[in-house]
Amino acid sequence: ICEMSFQRSLLLAVAFLQAVVLSSGQGATVRKLQISPEHAAAVLAGEPLTITCTLANVTESNPITVIFNGKTIKNKLPPPGTTIERSKGNTTLTIHSFNSNHSGIYHCFFNTFQEEFESNTISVQLAVAPQIE
Repeated sequence: ICEMSFQRSLLLAVAFLQAVVLSSGQGATVRKLQISPEHAAAVLAGEPLTITCTLANVTESNPITVIFNGKTIKNKLPPPGTTIERSKGNTTLTIHSFNSNHSGIYHCFFNTFQEEFESNTISVQLAVAPQIE
């Protein structure tokens, strides 16, 4: 009888926890760090490119970071030919004249003491214009 009582208590506890988990999910918003463009891109030499990172409902003042080939793009010292603008929940990297040095993998990162977000990665490559003969 004691073992059956324990099993019944355990089943009730599991059912209660499942109900709590399901009810807590109602109305909850899922925040996702977005990167734009969302997919791989090919950019002609000399053309501009804008990469934007966005996270909804940001209350913290921490900046969203753009990462290029595994290295953080610094706000105070962006790569030559680029500018970076940051506001709460948004970071925009503008490459004014795309060249082979800008080809690579980009993604966005944001963290606080409680949460950490990372966007999808995108591959941006230098496109070669077709030659007309």
